[in-house]
Order: sequence, then C-alpha cells, then structure tokens
Amino acid sequence: MWKLKHQTEEVRHSIDLEHKMRSVVYGGIGLLVLLGIMALSPATSNSVDAAEPALQSDDSTPSLTVSLQQAIDFNITPTSAGEFGAGVAKIYVSTNNSSGYSISIATNNGKNTLENSNNGIVQPVNDSVTPTNFANNTWGYAFGQGEINASTAIYKALPISMTEVANSTSASANDQYTLALGAKVNTAIPSGQYSNSVTVRVIASPREVTLADISTMQEMTAAICESTSTGASRSLTDTRNGKAYTVFKAKDGNCWMRDNLAVSGTVPKANVAGGTGGNYTLIEDTNYWNENATYGLYYNFDATTAGTGTESGYTNATASICPTGAEVDTNWVLPKTGENRSAYAQAGSFRYLLQQYGITKFYSSISSNATIMTGVNLSFQYGGCVGDNTPCNAGSYGYYWSRTASPRSTMFAEYLYFNTDGYVNPNYNSFNRNYGLSIRCLYPSTSTKADVQAQ
Repeated sequence: MWKLKHQTEEVRHSIDLEHKMRSVVYGGIGLLVLLGIMALSPATSNSVDAAEPALQSDDSTPSLTVSLQQAIDFNITPTSAGEFGAGVAKIYVSTNNSSGYSISIATNNGKNTLENSNNGIVQPVNDSVTPTNFANNTWGYAFGQGEINASTAIYKALPISMTEVANSTSASANDQYTLALGAKVNTAIPSGQYSNSVTVRVIASPREVTLADISTMQEMTAAICESTSTGASRSLTDTRNGKAYTVFKAKDGNCWMRDNLAVSGTVPKANVAGGTGGNYTLIEDTNYWNENATYGLYYNFDATTAGTGTESGYTNATASICPTGAEVDTNWVLPKTGENRSAYAQAGSFRYLLQQYGITKFYSSISSNATIMTGVNLSFQYGGCVGDNTPCNAGSYGYYWSRTASPRSTMFAEYLYFNTDGYVNPNYNSFNRNYGLSIRCLYPSTSTKADVQAQ
C-alpha cells in the first residue's frame, strides 16, 4: 500500500538518450530533439517506445507507467522566405489508485535554443504563436491531450525549468497526449543538424486511503484514521465473529466505535502497543454476560483487559479484547483515564472526547449533557451493568470500562458513568472489577498514536 502523500520515497527513473546525430543532406536543416522520461511515484515503470502501455487493471499494486518515443526528428528544406516544419510524439500515461498526476516539461541544458556545430542557432518563439505567425529561425512546442494538429496548434517557447503542462485528478487513468515541436527556418542560418534535449516529467501521488475504503475492523491503520475527515463514519465488520460496528472519526482525532462491543469465545489479546500477546477465552456468566442484545455484551474488567488489568493506582492494562488492526505496532484499544499514576485527560480519554463535543462540566447534572451523550455523534447507551449475574440500571445509567486501574484499590477500575439526568463522570471508580460493563474501542490516528499508547 502506498504511504501518505508527500511522505513517500520518490522513485526516479531517467532514460539515457545518448544518440549519434545523423548527417543531413547538404542545404537542408535537420532538427533532432531527444526526449527523456522522468516518472515520479511510489511504484514506477517506464517505457521509451511509442507503443501504448497496457491498461491498468489491478488496483492492488499502485503504479505509474509512462510511454514516450526517444526523439522527435524532422528535416526542413529552407527557403529564403522561410519554411515551417513539425514533428510529433505520443505520450501515454497510465496510473491506478492515485490522487491524480501532473505532467511537466523542460529542456535539459538550461537553454531553449536549437544549436548546431557550425554556430547556427534557432531561437525560441515569442509568446504563443501558430505556424503562420512563426518568425524565421524560431522553434517551439505545442502540447495537448489526445490528438493535436501540428499545422494549426499554438506553440510556445520550451521552458528551461520544469513547467506543468497538464494534470489530472483521476484516481485511475489511461491517457494519451501529443507533444509537437515546430520550427520555421530560412537560408540565413547554416545548414546542418540542430538539436536539444527535453525531459517530460510525470508525477503521480498516491491516493490517501480513508475509512470509506475498508470494510473490516482488522484493516484499520493509524494512517487511515488520520486521512479520514472528522465526522465521517463507516460500518466495519469484526472478522472474529462477523458482527458489524459503526466506526467514526471523532473530534479528538481518533476513530471510535459508535456501538458497544459484542464478541465472545477465544480472542487474541490486542496489545496496546500493537501485536498480540496470546489468546483470552471469554466465559459466559463468569466474565461476560449477554443480558440485553440492544446493548451488546457486558464484560468484567479482567475480560475487558484480556487479563492484564491487575494493578491499582492509575496504571493501565497492556491489552484488551478489542479487535486487532492491520499494523504490527497499533491496535484498537480501550480508552484510558490515567497515565503514570496520574489522571489523564488528553486524546484517547473519555474526558477529552466529551469535551470536544461540548461537555465541559462534569460531576453535576446538566440536562444538555444527556442529549450529547446519547446523540447521533457519540451514541453512548444507557445499557446499565451486570452485578452478581443480575442486570442493573439499564435504561437509566450508562457504564463503559476504561483500561485504567483505580487509585483506590485493586478491587476497582475506572469507567465512564452517566445517567438520564445529565450527570457525567469520565473517570468514576466505585464499581468492583467483577461487574459487567459495556466497552467502546478506539483506534488512534497518526497524530494521536503516541498519546493513546503511552502508559
């Protein structure tokens, strides 16, 4: 998969176009312009013949293919009044899975003249001219998509530094362009071979992959979350049991589940820093409960943290039963409310998330808080809990485990607590770890990853 735009290593391919110049019949003028390709993209292939490249059909391997003949070579028999001549080359550009491409052109030697060994010079045209308006002993180029008529095209002077002549925003393209070189010469300059060399540069940038491009929880990466627009959402399937969850890019910079987790059986331990640390087996009515399908499953703290939440004092569990991701160093994780034995309120915490959506006052009943908690953006639920195998407070209270141990005792752990009166506490710690509460997992973005994963 391509890296993010402007973060990929450019692969440069230049075509060595050293040629012997051919002799020209006495009294005639030959114009030879050597053409080179520079293609810049994460995965590049080049061709220097005039054949059209094969159409791109496999989006799994991002690529850029550019095809261009090696030279434009044409002869003009000059007259005293001046004679116009032109030659053309076809350029084919094929790319897939990109955010588009640009084509630029420039001479290679810092000059935009044609010169020969007898001190003859053909100067660049002035402004934009048609063949009927060429001054004698001048030359220029015309460029366009598809076919262009060299005898009626508008010509300009060749730039001496890379100048964009075309661009495309197509994510998958198979395009043809025509490069025409024209000159008008008379008998005032020496006969012979006049030449220069030109590079045509094509740059394709990889298309950023967002939430809209994946279908499973296990495909998520920090880069995907980073490139997704805030507020965008997508239904993703957890491949462990085929259950789908709505995932959205939140205002805190992370990608959060908008539904409660509901997975059972034996699952891999999703380590906070990435990878897996073995498996964890969930046992119904012992460390998880299926009391109300509307609210997902309820898990005790041991199950929530895949057996790694064993200490106290604002320490964080090192794993969870959240899904794994597509990276070796990042997974879906539980929110945290503590860090290094102190309270934590930055990206990846309940407190910071809620603050971004307008809850700025905690620990008191504010009616608007209830609306925000259960509104379309966050969709937290009054799922209640399970204690001693008995449902409690469903419909009136919401409880969601964090991965943070309570500073009070090893008997407790911290969680988000709220009720229908609008009371919200983002790091409550009065429940025993054996209670069953709901779970919401989040995936960090590139910019939040360090904070979310820090212990």
